[in-house]
Amino acid sequence: MPSAPVSPNSQQIRHLNRSRILSEIRRLPGVSRSQLAKRTGLTEASLSRIARDLIADGLVMEMEPPAARPARGRPNVGLWLRDDGVYVLCVALTAYEHKFSVVGSTGQRVLEGSIPGLPGATADEVVAYLSQQVEAVQKRPDVKADRLGGVAVSISGDVDARRRSAVSVPGIGWHDRPLGALVEDALRVPVRLQSVSNALHIAEARYGEGRITPHSLLLHAGLGISASLMSNGLLTVGAGHESGIEGILVGGAGGTPSRLTDVASGRAILRRLGHPGGIDGSPTADVGLHLGLPHAIRQANAGDPNAVAVFAEAGHQLARCFLSVVALVHPEQIILAGPLAAARPFVEAIQRALEAFTGPSQLPVPAFIVSRISYLRATELMGLDAFLFAQTVDGRASRPAAGIGEWSGEEAGALG
Repeated sequence: MPSAPVSPNSQQIRHLNRSRILSEIRRLPGVSRSQLAKRTGLTEASLSRIARDLIADGLVMEMEPPAARPARGRPNVGLWLRDDGVYVLCVALTAYEHKFSVVGSTGQRVLEGSIPGLPGATADEVVAYLSQQVEAVQKRPDVKADRLGGVAVSISGDVDARRRSAVSVPGIGWHDRPLGALVEDALRVPVRLQSVSNALHIAEARYGEGRITPHSLLLHAGLGISASLMSNGLLTVGAGHESGIEGILVGGAGGTPSRLTDVASGRAILRRLGHPGGIDGSPTADVGLHLGLPHAIRQANAGDPNAVAVFAEAGHQLARCFLSVVALVHPEQIILAGPLAAARPFVEAIQRALEAFTGPSQLPVPAFIVSRISYLRATELMGLDAFLFAQTVDGRASRPAAGIGEWSGEEAGALG
């Protein structure tokens, strides 16, 4: 029998309320305590007590807005996030880019760069390089060295988010690497590892244009194809690790089934356009492919007939594959993300297929959003969500501000 729901304890409620207040301050910088109380439903006494704790913890500051003070009356004092309240190291590892950054609480970058040696470098070498970068930035006078709250990693490929392990990352050449444990051993902070599609989904649905609805489906289309499903604002988590969906079979010419990756991915598009580089999915081949894909997208957007036809067919195949999912889960929005989202014929083909499917069936037409969030920015937003703003983590109350100075390695499983 299913177990009865567990009521949150007082500590979980405290962390939940802290994260709610931090999220509202992020949305409305300079918001007053009375406004916060109304927006969160907390009493003004409770709100003031939590705000006082957040100020003492160095996460929030209280000040007047930049505008001039009123001539008379009480100053209009509001609450603002401190830039240096929390720092998060963010790492995006995809076939398309290998980048990292360190961001503060308000999302500003204090450091960013590319990770050298990829593909080819080992996971241990990458972790050693990132450790050197963190050590260097912590020595800067404008950075509080003890405020590193966590590490966020997004990976294209097969990911086990619970074990924080890179099961298979073909664009880099890694297999079964315990990346989360390697980073934790090096930096002694918690690690959140997600597939790139989940990172993009968190970023877009909670902090981008798509944050208006809690039920959404994200399709990630790059050199490979992946997807992410969110229900009631939470990512769905199945059994085992999160893998790509390239192996899904779709109807092909003459009734012969084809794998989705062979008809709808960036690799398939480049193959059909006669790209001279290798198309075998190896790290070496992907280096050339990620350079060729933007050129092919420019051709399609410029109206080249062959490129338009190839991109449109790929978009049509991707849409056909997911129409049954749309009918089953009824998402309120569909988010298209990744490099192929910049190709107009690809996007328009998906839209036409969706409209043709939902019209006669009288199904609710989900909003269709084309995401412009980059992999690195998505990782940054996912990291801040995990270590500062998230209201729940896997159904449990999060520990947004308490992670600084209170975390120990035994707690990693609850956070990652």
